Amino acid sequence: MKQIFVIVCIFLSGIMYAQNQQTELKLGFNVASLNSESDDLTSRISFHAGFGMENQISDQLSLLPEILFSSQGAKIKNGSKREFRLNYVNLPIMLRFYPDSGFYLEAGPQAGILVSARQTAEDEYDSDIENLKGQDYGFNLGLGYKSSSVVAIGARYYFGLRDINDYEFGEKLKNGVLQISLSFYLN
Repeated sequence: MKQIFVIVCIFLSGIMYAQNQQTELKLGFNVASLNSESDDLTSRISFHAGFGMENQISDQLSLLPEILFSSQGAKIKNGSKREFRLNYVNLPIMLRFYPDSGFYLEAGPQAGILVSARQTAEDEYDSDIENLKGQDYGFNLGLGYKSSSVVAIGARYYFGLRDINDYEFGEKLKNGVLQISLSFYLN
């Protein structure tokens, strides 16, 4: 899997080198959840930030690889104020379609690397979470508006396809993240 990802990245970088490019700085907030077999978890509000390179393929299509730090996870519903804080470095590769001036639709795969996993409760404890897989992968769908100047606003939903629970007898856990972003184009 890692070798295929590296080969795809090298191939895409060759395509991107020859195209019209714009560097994007992105920041925004997440409404993150862990989709599970039980109803014990609810959404957690957090943030994401990173950058990307939008590469124009044609007048209506572009390819946008990004690297994002994304704080994800979930809250426990039972009122205990416990949170699961999962921090990822995500690598989405989005294909954008511009049907009309400025408006876009986007879709693409995403791979993520877990950099930290903490369980917290209001001033009671803060501890590492074990038994989580270090990688995640899934698919993004989104839409947005890119102004003719230097700003864009977008929304995207990440559908996690991998069960991130590494505990043999535990329930399946998959990431789900709604991202609302503001992007600034540097060139």
